[in-house]
Amino acid sequence: MLSGCKSRIHDEDFSRAIQLHIQTLGKRYFSADDIVQLLDQPEIKKQYNLKKAPHEHTVQRWLKFMEYRYGPGKKGMYIDGHEREDVVEYRQKVFLPWWYLIEPQMMKWLGDGTVVPPLLIKFPLEKHIVWLTHDESTFYAHDQRKLGWINSSEKAETVRK
Repeated sequence: MLSGCKSRIHDEDFSRAIQLHIQTLGKRYFSADDIVQLLDQPEIKKQYNLKKAPHEHTVQRWLKFMEYRYGPGKKGMYIDGHEREDVVEYRQKVFLPWWYLIEPQMMKWLGDGTVVPPLLIKFPLEKHIVWLTHDESTFYAHDQRKLGWINSSEKAETVRK
C-alpha cells in the first residue's frame, strides 16, 4: 500500500493493473478516459481503496510516468496489397476483361475537358457509361484515430489500406 504523499502509480500492483488493461484494449491508441473508466468500476475502486475515480489529468500524468506519450504514433511503411497473388489474379482474369468489354461504351474526356461520346453501334441496346471514381486517400481520411497515448518503446506500425 501507499505511505505518505506517494502517488498511486508507484504501487506496482496498481500500475500493473493499468498496463494489463491497456493491453486488453487491443487498440494501438487509447485515451486517458479509457483508464478513468477502468478505475471507476466498483470492484476496482474496492480493490485499490479508491473513493472515486481519478481525474483524467491525473491519469495523463500517470501515463507520462509510465513512459506513454500523447500524439501521433510512429509512422511505418504503407502497405497497399495490390500485389497479393489473389488480387493480381482477380485483376487479370476478371476486372481487366470486363473493362475491355465495356470500354467502347465509355465516355472519354480530352485534356482540355472536351467530351468524346462513344460511338454506339447497337443503340439503344448499348448505353453510354460514365466511369466515376474517387480519391481513396480522401475517402479513408478519417477512418483511423491518429492521436492517442502510445508507449514510447512501441515500434512503427505498417498501415494497411
